[in-house]
Amino acid sequence: MYRIGSLSKLLTVYTLLAEVGNENLDDPVTKYVPELAAAAAEDGKNELHNIRKEFLHGIAAPDPFASTFNTPLYSNAAFQILSYALEGMTNKSFADSFNSALVQPLNLSRTFLNSPPNNIDAIIPGNELTSLWGFDIGDESPAGGMYSTMTDLAIIGRSILRSSLLDPALTRKWMKPQAHTSSLYASIGMPWEIQRMELPLTDNCKVTRVVDLYTKSGDIGAYGGYMVLSPDHDIGFAVYAAGASSPVQSSILADLITATWIPAFEAAAREQAQTDYAGAYSSADPQLNSSIEIGLSDDRPGLGIESWISNGTDMLKAYGEIPTVGATAEQAVSARLYPVGLQEGNQIAFRALFEVLPQPIAGKVFSVNCGTWFTAGSVGYGEVALGDFVIEVDEATGKAVSINPRALRVVLAREAKA
Repeated sequence: MYRIGSLSKLLTVYTLLAEVGNENLDDPVTKYVPELAAAAAEDGKNELHNIRKEFLHGIAAPDPFASTFNTPLYSNAAFQILSYALEGMTNKSFADSFNSALVQPLNLSRTFLNSPPNNIDAIIPGNELTSLWGFDIGDESPAGGMYSTMTDLAIIGRSILRSSLLDPALTRKWMKPQAHTSSLYASIGMPWEIQRMELPLTDNCKVTRVVDLYTKSGDIGAYGGYMVLSPDHDIGFAVYAAGASSPVQSSILADLITATWIPAFEAAAREQAQTDYAGAYSSADPQLNSSIEIGLSDDRPGLGIESWISNGTDMLKAYGEIPTVGATAEQAVSARLYPVGLQEGNQIAFRALFEVLPQPIAGKVFSVNCGTWFTAGSVGYGEVALGDFVIEVDEATGKAVSINPRALRVVLAREAKA
């Protein structure tokens, strides 16, 4: 067992979302912690309700650092107040919510808000005093005082990826940026530390795509480590170190794991996509002259629509001739299929995103950007977006058996490989 430091903040937010959802997050905090407002006006003579008077006065006394919604700031005190706010929402202690909403449903046998039992196996470098193993930080535990093991942290990470405690829509909303930093590669979530990495599409490929890693670090005393989740790959890991320079050690380990495993799972995903979806699809009625060919290319992300014929019409060429698209003679339309997280039975929804290539020279601000998100639903037929696709898979193997470009009202069967 390790002390997990500020990784506690992630568990605190998870507790809140599992207990009450996110409907109250835009309310003024004083609605649930009225003592905070009282502390700002309190004359020092009256006692405050059940909350450390000195802490609230300390929060209320300094001048503001910045105006609201100005810049993200790291604050332990904010998460202590967040735990008080959850108590105000539920009328029970944060410890009770932590246990009932998180520890018990996930069967976390070795995760504790405060000091664990004395007979538990623990990593204690030096002694309990010098390592801060036994240092009780009281009401600040929701910000940085919890204890856990790699096994329990793995259970927590898997539960987030699987939405086993939260509604999937809430999980997706939770795993989004709330603010940005001055770095192009770091954004702030709730309380995610989102690290953005440029990942080569294939070995020795100069073309990259952005992968967002949802992480939370934590260190206290002689302990330091990370939890890292990659929603794109449905994987994650936790790493902790104990002893001298533990934050440095854990960051080196996290870098090594990321550099090894993320590219490996990216390659595995491409191999799986090739096996499960790539190939030729055609109409059973030869008179329709309708077909689609899907494949992967080393220099482009996702599944590419390499050719698309509908009733004898080249759909990619026709798309490029739309006046608002305006592909030149030197350009061609690239269409790539991406899953959108919608599935019913063995029907999986995909969205084709269209892009005119080659694009202008990189390095500009406005002439070169991620323009595909503008056009996801801009072209349609019969009130259905042209890029709206449904792939039917075999329930036993997960491999595609047909594709349905819904705007064209036709189902194309996957052809057997020769």
